[in-house]
Amino acid sequence: MPTITFRDRDGSGALVSPTGPTGSVDYVSNDFSVFPYGLVPIKIPLYEREDTGTRTEGNQIITEWRRVLTGFEDGLAGYLYEGGAVTASYLPADHVGTPASETLILNDLRLDLTPGYNERIVRGSLRFRFGSSLYVDQAGLIYRDPSPETGAGAVAGTLDPSTGVVSLTDWLPDKPNTLSVEGLLTQIGAQPIDRVSFRTPVSPIKSGTLQLRWSDLTGVNYSKTVDGTGRVDDNDCRIEVDVYRGVVHAWFGRWVAVADLTPEDLASSWYDPNAVVTVAEVDQIWRPRLALAETIVYNAVASTYLPPDSTLLGLDAAKLPPDGQALIFRPGQLVLAHHTDTVAVTNLSPTQVIDCERTRLYRVAIEDSLGARLGADQYVIDRVLGTVTMGASLDTSGFTPPWVVRHTVADLARLVDTDINGQLTLMSQLSHAYPADESYCSGVLFAGTLQASVSHLFAQSSWTGEWADTLIGSEPLAQFNDTLYPVLVANEGAYPDRFLIRFTSATAFQIVGENLGLIGVGDITTDCEPINSLTGLRYFKLDYRGWGAGWATGNCLRFNLSGAAFPVDLARAVQPSQPTGLTDSVEFLFVGNVDA
Repeated sequence: MPTITFRDRDGSGALVSPTGPTGSVDYVSNDFSVFPYGLVPIKIPLYEREDTGTRTEGNQIITEWRRVLTGFEDGLAGYLYEGGAVTASYLPADHVGTPASETLILNDLRLDLTPGYNERIVRGSLRFRFGSSLYVDQAGLIYRDPSPETGAGAVAGTLDPSTGVVSLTDWLPDKPNTLSVEGLLTQIGAQPIDRVSFRTPVSPIKSGTLQLRWSDLTGVNYSKTVDGTGRVDDNDCRIEVDVYRGVVHAWFGRWVAVADLTPEDLASSWYDPNAVVTVAEVDQIWRPRLALAETIVYNAVASTYLPPDSTLLGLDAAKLPPDGQALIFRPGQLVLAHHTDTVAVTNLSPTQVIDCERTRLYRVAIEDSLGARLGADQYVIDRVLGTVTMGASLDTSGFTPPWVVRHTVADLARLVDTDINGQLTLMSQLSHAYPADESYCSGVLFAGTLQASVSHLFAQSSWTGEWADTLIGSEPLAQFNDTLYPVLVANEGAYPDRFLIRFTSATAFQIVGENLGLIGVGDITTDCEPINSLTGLRYFKLDYRGWGAGWATGNCLRFNLSGAAFPVDLARAVQPSQPTGLTDSVEFLFVGNVDA
């Protein structure tokens, strides 16, 4: 409540105040009385509720609505000074004045530009002079002596548009304290809204750059920056941003528990039993907080893209999206939803059991403080129980503790729908709880059923140097009996290639691969088992009993191997930019549901 000042303006003993309350003073008895009550005319805003549609919140359908300002009605507001200090200033009849001076240190100057008026100042309309300086209002801040050329000025205070009070913190000293208002626009009420939707003139918006600012009816300023998730949901607002289309939706207010509402809240226009939603077994409702429409501003950074060069790409760039990006997920594709957590372990010891505190693990990796991984043969994983047991002969020499146990849970699912905003719809329900900010969805390159096999086995009299899958020339008299002694292959060692057994004598031969080259030698008296140097296992096995007799120098045996492998081409694209780190790495996982 502001201070009420009563004065006897004409010496008659009548005490009056600028706002109406009156009183009197008796100069004989030195008694005075005041009546600190008054009435002021005000404009009362009238609102109506208007339904705007529906939206889905979880599995519940909520009716959307807004409060619409329909007009004003005249009213009176009474106020009463409810106690506090009363100060009386007077001069005795025989008073003789004595000159005096006092120095005051002011932190700020408060100037009421709309005394006695219940009207709001329109932002950006205020312009006044104080002393020898010019002050203007811009977005609720007062700037002193703005430049006519650039418009820049020193921040000198703030303006509360609801009360019309300017608080100056910067002014020139030793200047007259006269105030001259050169420009001021007020309005009866304002255009309050509880939600706003708009589209930026340029899109897409760079993720994490959109900032929204506004003021509520009491003059409190708000500023929110939407992060990379495209959402803000706190006690002041809810904001959703579609960065690709540049569409922004903002609701001003917050969720409140129905149990905490007062009888006045339940009778308010914003309360609707049909708008109540249940979250974590708590009934909640959206409580709007009106904002001034003219104060809502935003800023954001838009992204633009240079068209890719078809010559450099080696394909027609017109078939690519403008930003060069394309969807990596498609309906029907397999994806892997996964989350990795860690357990810190100071030291490892034989037969030690580490509980990862979650079940049905997908994979586990143990690393030391330098990132070196402990061999998988040093521990046993119980995927069902979620435990890791160190081997009885654990050897940690060459490693640097402490250790980190990285454990992953995952679900393999098929996509039924994809959206440009990044939302994926899965065919099956996920069986684990995945933290939203720490989990990933990875694409899966489906290879189908893979199994090593032998094909196109035939004998040829001489080698022509041509790798063909059919006989060239004539067959030799000798043949390899693959009916009784088939060529044996296993998934661990087989390599997809065309192989040639070329005899260098009647009993000895060379083993040559089309891609591998010369990989070994052998003879018809011992089993032929060339070793795959990558796996340490044999490529194949030829039983010596299948050779028989009659082989001659120059004869050859041809056959093809199909390995339990899938060809994958890795392409790395580096965009022109500043370096962001010194390390770069990628990890590929090969997933199979049948042991080799």
